[in-house]
Amino acid sequence: MKRLIAALVLLSLGLLTTMPAMAQWGTIYTDAVRPSSASGGGAATTPVQLGPSSTSGCQVLSTGELSCTQAHTDGYIFLPAVSNVVCTDAGGANFFRASRVGSNDWMLTHPNGLFGGATTINCSLDLNNWLQRAGSVKGTKITSLDLVYQITGAALTSHNLACNPATVTPACLGGITTTTYANNAADVVGGPLQTQTTLATATQTNPYLTNVPVASPVFQPANVKIQYSFEWQAVGQAAGSYRVYGVGVNYQVLAE
Repeated sequence: MKRLIAALVLLSLGLLTTMPAMAQWGTIYTDAVRPSSASGGGAATTPVQLGPSSTSGCQVLSTGELSCTQAHTDGYIFLPAVSNVVCTDAGGANFFRASRVGSNDWMLTHPNGLFGGATTINCSLDLNNWLQRAGSVKGTKITSLDLVYQITGAALTSHNLACNPATVTPACLGGITTTTYANNAADVVGGPLQTQTTLATATQTNPYLTNVPVASPVFQPANVKIQYSFEWQAVGQAAGSYRVYGVGVNYQVLAE
């Protein structure tokens, strides 16, 4: 009893708060943490703060959602070409097919293997296959892509991510873009999001891995009704071969 009275006196004098945190509280067992506005039967509208401050940490909102200010910056996923990429020649007559290089090693290549002459190949990756966004103002931010490809037999004539079709022959595709859809409205394709990146054209024994940075990455929340896609173009010549292994995605996630 004497110890309890002494502790109450120290607490009333504000002296107990100077003790180390573990000495003050030790292990706390509780069934509920509620906002201060709920005390006395008030409305539970004040967020419950988790972390060092309201600008550095997370909050549990009155809706029950978790809102954080610090993004997870180390996200990475590799999208194999055989299940995520479509490549075809300019006329659409010859789609690339899956081919097994070795154990757990697959890629896409032209159905004839080698090009019979000058051949323009258009490739597209649908990034929405894995991109799951949540929340009204936050979500997922793509920071760069890693394109993995191989050139053998003969060098490519050109290999492009994005350019001005009016000044380049043959016209090349859009790079990393967004397409916005709306009811009874024309599709709106945005401008290229990536920085200017040079893709290889020379032959090489092993595959290339070329990083394609996004110029100004932004978080894309769920309420933005867009499609992410990545397009590029390769122009080959006789006796050449072009293979696509897949695309790696570097991204960040910020919880709503």
